[in-house]
Amino acid sequence: DAFTFSSLLSACHRSQRWEVSQGLLRDMPLTQVTPNIFSHCSLLTSYVKVYRWVQALEVFCEELQSSREPNLVAYTVALQALQMA
Repeated sequence: DAFTFSSLLSACHRSQRWEVSQGLLRDMPLTQVTPNIFSHCSLLTSYVKVYRWVQALEVFCEELQSSREPNLVAYTVALQALQMA
């Protein structure tokens, strides 16, 4: 379920495994699990943690274009990414 995926994404973020996070988020719909804001925030944070600010901003822009409303964490991480630009 989404909670399990979010937990995995969070663990990947803490261990700086952004590649795994990226794959997990991409594969969520294949398992009929819809990514939520927490899933995307984990990926955003993973990207920023390893200075991949372009990818972080791409994920944030996807959030803005989706039906999911970015939360305070997403906006904060996006601002951190912009500071790296």
